[in-house]
Amino acid sequence: MGEIVKSGEVLTNQLANINNQTTPKTETIDFPDPCPRDQEDYLVLREIQLPGSDPFKVVCMSRSDVGSGWLRVYKKYYNYKKFNRTFEDYERGFGNVGTEYLDEFFIGLNRLHRLTSGSRHEVRLWTSKGKRVCDNFVVGDGCEGYKVKNIGNCTGDGVWIIPKQGSKFSTFDRDEDGVPGRNFAKEVGYGWWFDPSMSPKDDTIFIYIRRTD
Repeated sequence: MGEIVKSGEVLTNQLANINNQTTPKTETIDFPDPCPRDQEDYLVLREIQLPGSDPFKVVCMSRSDVGSGWLRVYKKYYNYKKFNRTFEDYERGFGNVGTEYLDEFFIGLNRLHRLTSGSRHEVRLWTSKGKRVCDNFVVGDGCEGYKVKNIGNCTGDGVWIIPKQGSKFSTFDRDEDGVPGRNFAKEVGYGWWFDPSMSPKDDTIFIYIRRTD
């Protein structure tokens, strides 16, 4: 999978055999797993590349209680305002991608779509109140409003904000929460797959995905 440099917990992953040509959105895109299953360090910074895009940094997580291979895609702390962003910001991603405690970021809706629309992924979601794991997670493309196309077989509790299948991504400047007269993203100060059943609030949110094939 290319050259890997261990120094400073930074691994450079030049994904091999990837054709940089763009592909039709109906085609399943397959590429090497960005986060290794034999990772021993808790957090490792890597550089990956999806077909037809520039390289970008990601954080891979490994813990004894959940295993390795987890790719961090969303990290937000309670009462921080960095996530009060436009839909365009969420589409391309933002924040400080790193292994430090206060590094907050979102990988980007377009990247999340491309990752989860290829190989099958599970999702692990932590909040300040609990955690849940779902064995399948698929995010649609921009034409579909980056809706949650599939999320299934979830276990765990205390996570009020678990996305529902069919919910579109909502921001303060693109209200897709389905509640007339309210804008959940504007009220809580961050973008999410809100739906009418939710009682929105500010919270600490971590999301990780992992390939299951």
